Amino acid sequence: MLTEKDYCDNDTCVALKKLGFPQDYIFARYAEVDKWVEYTSHKKGDLIISEDRFAFTLEDESIVAPLLYEAQKWLRKKRGMHVVPELGLIYRDKNGLTQNYRVLVKDMDSDIIITLYNDRDDFESYEEALSKGIRKAAELLKNKDKQKSPKNS
Repeated sequence: MLTEKDYCDNDTCVALKKLGFPQDYIFARYAEVDKWVEYTSHKKGDLIISEDRFAFTLEDESIVAPLLYEAQKWLRKKRGMHVVPELGLIYRDKNGLTQNYRVLVKDMDSDIIITLYNDRDDFESYEEALSKGIRKAAELLKNKDKQKSPKNS
């Protein structure tokens, strides 16, 4: 069963849209406006996976919410940005075996490889690492696109 943690968060979705992520995908969307849909009220920023997503227009009222994997694949295939979570620390403590993850972000157009950790050390889940990596890749691409665009005089 998919949960909210399997989708990119709203801020990442906004960044992906600016980078050209297709907006015709309809499986899940984030509300961009407050809207009453028959029996439910949706607030701006709500993730909508139910049939209610069809009540929002594509352009003005909602934004695509891709699965983490879909965003990862799009970044790799369309923008040359690889986001690779990997198993980091594995240790045994009083709670049993614990494993953590880190994530590598590699721009195929440069020699830059960034390794992301969270504040504690590594991320607690694969999905958390992938989500942070996608967000970092979007940030790097935004800066890269700014550098490529001609300066306004």
